[in-house]
Amino acid sequence: MSERAEFHVMGQPYDGKPLHYTASGLDYVYLRNGFQVEEDPDYGRIVTIDAVDDLHRAIGLYVVEQPRGLTGPEFRFFAKANGI
Repeated sequence: MSERAEFHVMGQPYDGKPLHYTASGLDYVYLRNGFQVEEDPDYGRIVTIDAVDDLHRAIGLYVVEQPRGLTGPEFRFFAKANGI
């Protein structure tokens, strides 16, 4: 899929380079803000998402508003988000 969907928290400035959010299982999701990145000497890069439930809700709304059927990764995203 060649599309790219960028998500941001309204009222917050954009953080430099968008973060490719792979934890959703969707290759096209990028975050413009609402996250922190830390470098830990023992564990390496640590990413913290501020409001992950709200983010997943926004991703879900974006997916269902697309004028096409669900892809396999999108179906898995909804199943995982709903505990199925």
